[in-house]
Amino acid sequence: MTDTRYNGWANYETWAVKLWMDNDEGLYHYWAEQAQDCWDEAEDKHPNQFMDRASNARLLLSDRLKAEHDSECEHPVFKAADGTVYSDLLNAALSEVDWHEIAESLLEEVEKDQDRYVIDQDTQRQAELLDGPFRNS
Repeated sequence: MTDTRYNGWANYETWAVKLWMDNDEGLYHYWAEQAQDCWDEAEDKHPNQFMDRASNARLLLSDRLKAEHDSECEHPVFKAADGTVYSDLLNAALSEVDWHEIAESLLEEVEKDQDRYVIDQDTQRQAELLDGPFRNS
């Protein structure tokens, strides 16, 4: 069996995507915010009742990562390559990305302070507490 790990990541494709995300300041901040949003949104049993909060957050974020990167395939540059070997190679490379591993890496940086969360079910989920000093903008 061949080890396909690359620089500590599942494979070259995963490493390359995460590298581009980290090296672009706008993307870095965007995905850090998305990770925090997924953590805030995930609760035990949501979206999967058999997983804990961290696993649910990873599932939510990995789905967002994949969906947004898949939507980039609508870019005119990629449309021009449609039906060519280049399109096939790009799609093959993106299919190898371990979105869950990237999501897990992003979630390591989120604030998990329980004081940020509203426990009362009758209170709006986006309470004033979330806009307080704990929130990174």
